Amino acid sequence: RLAAELDKEKSAWATAFAELLRSAALAREPRQAVHQLELAERACVGADLRLFASAARLRRGQLEGGVTGAVQTRAAIEAMREQQIVDPLAVAAMLLPWPSIPR
Repeated sequence: RLAAELDKEKSAWATAFAELLRSAALAREPRQAVHQLELAERACVGADLRLFASAARLRRGQLEGGVTGAVQTRAAIEAMREQQIVDPLAVAAMLLPWPSIPR
């Protein structure tokens, strides 16, 4: 419901946060969450919310697992470090908490 309210704002930042909320709502459905996180990442990039985009990519990589997931996770961590983030996992936990992924 909150995501739908954000959609009414008709702005890039609101759309990005709506997609992040939808992702979190699917936390217990990993396959659906992976797809939604991809949408959220794209929306965050479009809204110039790079840190949130990196957090979404990190979560997507963690959920996907395997080689592809590891590459995404590493890329997200590196992108956060390029933004002077010392502890990317802690920042991701703050920006996009995820119940099934321990810190």
